[in-house]
Amino acid sequence: MWEGNVHRDAGGRLDVGPSLTHGHSCGYNGHMSTTVGVRELKNSLSRYLRLAEGGESVVVCDHGRPVAMLTPLPAGQAPARTTAEHLAGLAARGLLTLGSGKKMRRAPRKLPKVDLSSAVIEDREDRA
Repeated sequence: MWEGNVHRDAGGRLDVGPSLTHGHSCGYNGHMSTTVGVRELKNSLSRYLRLAEGGESVVVCDHGRPVAMLTPLPAGQAPARTTAEHLAGLAARGLLTLGSGKKMRRAPRKLPKVDLSSAVIEDREDRA
């Protein structure tokens, strides 16, 4: 079944066509992953995003060395749309504590009163 530029095979897996010949698929614990180089990923990012959206992981390699993984979002988990939503999510997981919203006021620094002329003379004496 074709959906836009993407074809789903009989098992429901995404097939984005022969343009993915640079990457290869391999099974790992029943999950499929595709390996792709940085240049190919940059040139065909939309295709690889569709693979991830369809549940497949994409391993990104730089000069043949795996450096990153593009994975699908966990089922039912949508990304935060605003910074406030993101911070609230982190707070809900106990990873941070939200502030009260009030600005903290610092006490003014109390600097010692020093006679500037005496300080300069003292400094010059120390150098002599």
